[in-house]
Amino acid sequence: MKRWRLYLERTKHGFTQEQIARKLGLSKQGYNNIELGRRGASTEIWDALEDMFGVDQRVLRAVTEEKEEEEDHLWDYQAETGSFFSSPYDFAFVIHTSI
Repeated sequence: MKRWRLYLERTKHGFTQEQIARKLGLSKQGYNNIELGRRGASTEIWDALEDMFGVDQRVLRAVTEEKEEEEDHLWDYQAETGSFFSSPYDFAFVIHTSI
């Protein structure tokens, strides 16, 4: 289980966990625990993440199974662009390297 949408938005925008942690005034481990769904965060943290990524914090807060969430984003991307990948990992690589 992980907050996959939070992870995808962070990587899509080209940020490392350390960069986001600094922006939020957290330790890298503190941010990592939020992204992994191991801990919650204050309303102020979620407001800041929502502003950074332009995604509703309710979406960012969702803790989901890896395969489900990545496959949903993979199919959305393929439908929008007509590009097809053999796996969600290829998709994640393209998103990360196209920023």
